[in-house]
Amino acid sequence: MAPARRLVLPLLVTLPVLALLLGLGTWQAERLAWKNDLIARIAAAEAGPAAALGPRPDPFTKVEATGRFDHGREARVGLEVRGAVLGTRLVTPLLRDGAPALLVDRGWVPLEGAAQIARPDGEQRVTGWVKPGETAGRFSATDDVAGRRFYTFDPAAIGAALGLNGVAPFGLVALG
Repeated sequence: MAPARRLVLPLLVTLPVLALLLGLGTWQAERLAWKNDLIARIAAAEAGPAAALGPRPDPFTKVEATGRFDHGREARVGLEVRGAVLGTRLVTPLLRDGAPALLVDRGWVPLEGAAQIARPDGEQRVTGWVKPGETAGRFSATDDVAGRRFYTFDPAAIGAALGLNGVAPFGLVALG
């Protein structure tokens, strides 16, 4: 009977740890399925024709919007390293007649060398997929509002920091 008693404590410690590891493994498998579905939806949207941008488009659909870029109110969202270069996502408001401004993610740009970024003038037609807004979590980095650097894509917060009156509650990730 003494050898069986020696196994009780290790068994009581092992079973909860095993349950925790199984739960984490299941969560990772569910997250993988969700991520693969998201990537497939974005790929399908990019391959299909663009629809006209309505007031409440479905996330990750391919749409087309027309307006003028307000390059004086550009912002940067997130940080990404590509190769050995640190960069960020360049977000520029697209001012549209009779509609709220639309924040357009124009793509990755290096932190250094912003003068080399193309900044088209006049009326522009932008095709991209709809990016839903995000909310900052407990562990999110703190935005630098004065420096126009954000770490969470929250259109309302970014629009307010840029001094825009009314911003669409979603963004547009430009294609091409």
